[in-house]
Amino acid sequence: MHAFAFLPLTSLHSALQLASTDAFILSFVHVFGAIGAFAVAATAGVTAAAGGTAGVAASAGGFLASQPKSTSEASKTGATM
Repeated sequence: MHAFAFLPLTSLHSALQLASTDAFILSFVHVFGAIGAFAVAATAGVTAAAGGTAGVAASAGGFLASQPKSTSEASKTGATM
């Protein structure tokens, strides 16, 4: 009977250990989840910035392509220098 008297304390201790282990694991999951979310957001930001840069380059290219290439072409279009 003496051995059974410690059983509830042992069970409680085991339950507390498991709960603290679970909390520890969950804290790691949250930390790495936050790091992962930050990495995804940073990647999306870099991708958006690259897309914006490509858009600016494309519009600049379109503007330059629409400009007269030579004075003879300028005279055909009626543009003045």
